[in-house]
Amino acid sequence: MRGRLLFVDDDPAVHFLARRVRGDLGFELRVVDSGAAALEAIRERPFDVVLTDLGMPGMDGEELARQAITLAPHAAFIFLTGRMDLTLRTTPSVDRAVVGVLQKPWDAEELRQLVELAFTRSQASLRPRATRAPNTLLVVEDDPMDVLLLRTYLERAQPGACVEHVGRLGLAEQRLAAGGIAAVFLDMSLPDARGFDGVRRLARCAPEVPLLLVSGHTDEDLAAEALRLGAQDVLDKNELEPAILGRAIRFATARKAAERGLAERAHFDQLTGLANRATFYEALRRGIRMSRRAGTRVAVLFADLDGFKAVNDSNGHEAGDMLLREVARRLGDAVRDTDLAARLGGDEFAVLLPDAEGVGDAQVVRDRILRALDAPVDVGRAFVTPRASIGIALGEAHEGAAELMARADAAMYGTKRRSQRAAAGG
Repeated sequence: MRGRLLFVDDDPAVHFLARRVRGDLGFELRVVDSGAAALEAIRERPFDVVLTDLGMPGMDGEELARQAITLAPHAAFIFLTGRMDLTLRTTPSVDRAVVGVLQKPWDAEELRQLVELAFTRSQASLRPRATRAPNTLLVVEDDPMDVLLLRTYLERAQPGACVEHVGRLGLAEQRLAAGGIAAVFLDMSLPDARGFDGVRRLARCAPEVPLLLVSGHTDEDLAAEALRLGAQDVLDKNELEPAILGRAIRFATARKAAERGLAERAHFDQLTGLANRATFYEALRRGIRMSRRAGTRVAVLFADLDGFKAVNDSNGHEAGDMLLREVARRLGDAVRDTDLAARLGGDEFAVLLPDAEGVGDAQVVRDRILRALDAPVDVGRAFVTPRASIGIALGEAHEGAAELMARADAAMYGTKRRSQRAAAGG
């Protein structure tokens, strides 16, 4: 067997079809009927490829992928669906792990190709990444004359760059999965892709790589749609020359870097690198919805640093920032892989436990955080030992995110008042 394949679907008829393709794929196959069973199987032994139905009761395929990638970071995912009007709302980490979406009833050859691609992606993620910047330009084109022209111009535009060529979209996906590609030049028409299908698939396959669409005819509508779907530029084959290609590569690389920066600023706190308030509340609302469907509970830890204002007043705001960054680092190290740590603002932090079995789970995480904080921090002018008051709230039925956070906030202030009374001897 070349690898391990996990098939997740709640339909017994689909289980039968999955087992029929076991020999064709050449993978060790395990079939389970729910997201919870899939997570348990992954905890026992990680899988290389996970095929999961999107519309399962309890935990759907997207939520399974979000939790599973923390247990098996190298796994690649294929989504299965019987719906034609599909809209995915995945996180960036899930986007990077998903190879494709397979429509039921599936075509055997399409299934085989997707599994092969997923396995290639999975194995590539296990290999150490090169520390130097990628220097390979990938041309995805099936016309030999156009390949020759692009290769010649690109080698002049980027001296020292390696230009590789593939003639099919499926091969391009496999090559991108291996890494090391600086930019992709994609033809609009390929034997296994037509129109904007290639843009969609490559943008999903390698969202970090600049993608430039090359077409024999361009107009404003075509360019606008390509950019909307994930391309960074659209080039006319009739107007190509080394100077134009060199400028296009520089601009596309800059646009992709700007996109990554905007995404990071939108979801992460710029000082500490933790999730920001908006991201935390979005995750909390999603966790509450999932817990209601699965019959589980979420828990929230609300933390406020004690004496933070005195650190700022005595040592300056730069010292305060140093303290916040170190607290954030220790907080991130103390929580579990399935938990989400965030900075809400100022000296307030929060942790979401999406699958707490009871308040005891939250207390274990709280105690681990307190132990992690109990060591001095060098803030430049002095050593400061951070102290925090942490409140815990366990989600109740029909309770929204705002109500749950308000209870956690109140619990935190109750903890702070008790600490202050104890310090005063009362």
